Amino acid sequence: MSDADKAGATETTAHILLPVMLSVVAGMVDLTGFLTLGNLFTAHVTGNIAILAAVLARDEGPRLIQLLIIPMFLVAIVAARCVANIARSRRVSPLRVLLAIQFLLLSIALTLSIAALPSAPAHSPATDVIAAVVTSAMAFQFILVRTMLPGRPSTVTMTTNLADTVLLLLEARTEVTRQRLRRTVPVVLGFFAGCVIAGVAVRWLHDAAWAFPAGVAALALLIDDQGPDRE
Repeated sequence: MSDADKAGATETTAHILLPVMLSVVAGMVDLTGFLTLGNLFTAHVTGNIAILAAVLARDEGPRLIQLLIIPMFLVAIVAARCVANIARSRRVSPLRVLLAIQFLLLSIALTLSIAALPSAPAHSPATDVIAAVVTSAMAFQFILVRTMLPGRPSTVTMTTNLADTVLLLLEARTEVTRQRLRRTVPVVLGFFAGCVIAGVAVRWLHDAAWAFPAGVAALALLIDDQGPDRE
């Protein structure tokens, strides 16, 4: 049996469906955050470096959240990894735990958004708190995919996935490249679909649009987690 066949034989429902669902969540989070939290990238957090540079180039004072959002993401990455290790040591599914925390964080963001309406008074303290919460949710998603779904493309940022898709299309059509395309293309399309849904949701629901990523995160919890956890 080839390596590709072996990999396919061990794939679970979670390995197949979760990356697509989570990429939809990330697309929703990124655009909803950009439109309602004052032009912040809450999934593709490194994009905030360019925004911060643009603010400084215009001699504008940067917002506190623009300075802290990347360090907060890194701290949340460490926290997510620690949580996964603790869950594993207690023989609890780290995948389940990380999914549950992500859903909890997105639910908190939804609740705060409905209560505080951050898109109305631009750059309010509520905006910064919600941005921190949602960015932490994306950090937990990053660790979830990186450690619980090995071999799957990132569901948080799409630049590498787009480049990989083009390169895979140019390479010889082997089973390995076809399998990588089957993994990467749905994630890219899922992220794009999430952005489209978020755009429509923000237009009609404004701050309540956070219900959509929270809802998909809740559905992700229903996916059966089978097979051994792997690092």
